[in-house]
Amino acid sequence: MKAGGPDPLSDFLFNVRAGHCEYYATAMAVMLRTQGIASRVVNGFLGGEFNEAAGAYTVRQSDAHSWVEVYFPQTSSWVTFDPTPSAGRAPRERSGLTGYLSKYSEALELMWFQYVVGYDKQEQRSLVTSVRRELFDLRQWSVRKLEQSRGLLPRIVTPALIGLLSVSAVLMALFVRGRVRQFGWRRGVKIWQTRSDHETSRVEFYKRLLELLKKQGLMREASQTPLEFASAAGINEAQAITTAYYRVRFGEEKLTASERTQIEELLSRIEQSRKNG
Repeated sequence: MKAGGPDPLSDFLFNVRAGHCEYYATAMAVMLRTQGIASRVVNGFLGGEFNEAAGAYTVRQSDAHSWVEVYFPQTSSWVTFDPTPSAGRAPRERSGLTGYLSKYSEALELMWFQYVVGYDKQEQRSLVTSVRRELFDLRQWSVRKLEQSRGLLPRIVTPALIGLLSVSAVLMALFVRGRVRQFGWRRGVKIWQTRSDHETSRVEFYKRLLELLKKQGLMREASQTPLEFASAAGINEAQAITTAYYRVRFGEEKLTASERTQIEELLSRIEQSRKNG
């Protein structure tokens, strides 16, 4: 059961009493304002998952959240309140071989953007020098360990093991090289698709809508919900697309092939109206 009708907020407060975070935050802000208390709705991201391999937090589209800030004149500060119940927000944790490999895939992607895309030539040369030094230290360490273990291993095992590792490394390099040539660095290095990629692709049509409206001079304010923005825009096609976005983003529904075709037609209408205007 979902809030609806001419006043979804009232329906949420007095009848449904269940919904996503934007309903809870908006309801609290409105009730505080009726009592003369300054309040505002804040949209952002909550939590995230720490990736030990990358040494950074992974924040996904599913971590999007809304909460309330209340102004306290005594201290001239805004204090955060989160009226949304915490039930149902289970901690996300990737485990097993797939989770382990996906973390290292994200780490490789982060390194690429941090040390190549965002770095100038001098910093890139510094990175190459650092990698060479690390490889040299690794080789020296390997030589020492090999010398220590030589007396414990049969002479035939050591060359076979080195050969096997060398062949595996060459095959892996060829595999990555082929993917990079086919898909480019971003998709080629990132072999395993994360949940955030899947979620972003499901609502890509709404991102296209915002870009089209932006070209027409219509931009969504930070304080506006998607439905409020669509209503303020006064474009029927935008309201229909936003309704579909709510179903997919918050209702966990899947669009049918005919619905996706209809959304493409609505986007084409908006684009055509922009060109004609």
